[in-house]
Amino acid sequence: MREISRKAEEASVTPATVSFDERSRSDEIGLLARSFERMKQSLAISMQMLKDRQGRP
Repeated sequence: MREISRKAEEASVTPATVSFDERSRSDEIGLLARSFERMKQSLAISMQMLKDRQGRP
């Protein structure tokens, strides 16, 4: 749990650098890791959209 928590915190700043390898587990830890992976992907998309938007005149 501590490792996933650390990764989630890192993903909130730099989502591209984090991988939730625990997502292949079939227990609650795996479920949590898959949820964080989806959140990380959504965050990366949102950050890219914001960056693209700021580049427009």
